[in-house]
Amino acid sequence: MEIKALDKSYLGYTWTTNYQTNGYYALNSEANTASFSFKWQKKRFEKELSKKFTSELFAEYIEQAEAFGLFSNDTLVGIVETGIESWNNRLRISSIWLHEDYRKQGFGTKLMNCAIERAERHHVRGIILETQSCNIQTIDFYLKFGFQLVGFDLFAYSNQDVENQEVRFEMMKMM
Repeated sequence: MEIKALDKSYLGYTWTTNYQTNGYYALNSEANTASFSFKWQKKRFEKELSKKFTSELFAEYIEQAEAFGLFSNDTLVGIVETGIESWNNRLRISSIWLHEDYRKQGFGTKLMNCAIERAERHHVRGIILETQSCNIQTIDFYLKFGFQLVGFDLFAYSNQDVENQEVRFEMMKMM
């Protein structure tokens, strides 16, 4: 297995991320004129759910995009794409993906370490990324690297994100 920089010949390259989840973080909130209170509690789904979404490399909105691929022989089996948010001195992981056949073998750690190395090279103050409140295994992976929940958007994907147990989480690792 080898990680290589992906050049602009991969512009527009797409892949589908599939994952299974058996739980989600449920929101308990209270608000009044004196305070807001938000608590996220891990809960289990009645049955495991399958989720999938499609991503594309080198989208125009990613500032100073760099992408790295994990190759098994000549087959691309993993990607980490990052961009430098110059306005607030953070590195954003816009995509991190690993083919299902290569998960739980340490290759996700290799991709994350690649992003951390880029963050160190650019002397940013942190690494930020987006995930969903129902992507429990991935959240656990990010927590292992020192990421913490720094924000959430209750209506990023639809007007029913809370009811759908799929809220946008922003997680950040301080450098």
